[in-house]
Amino acid sequence: MNQNTSPEDSVHVRDDSSPTADLAVIKKEVWRRHPMLFAVLVTIGGTATFTGIEQLLLSVEFFHSHPVVILGLGMLLLLITGTVYKKLG
Repeated sequence: MNQNTSPEDSVHVRDDSSPTADLAVIKKEVWRRHPMLFAVLVTIGGTATFTGIEQLLLSVEFFHSHPVVILGLGMLLLLITGTVYKKLG
């Protein structure tokens, strides 16, 4: 080792890196390597969510007897969220 250099000079430290930046890089790499795995997991998660909501709504006797009310509530929610989206954007 040269007498003019200190031990800190020989160690490379990345100051521009943060834990969240490192996770973003890892996330992109995993997504690039395994796109079908994520597609299957998203499909299963979405299907499980919709099935769970459906079963929850149908467990209420009123909704089970009147499915049109569920349709109306769904359309009303879409109308409200669409209106809010338009106003925000």
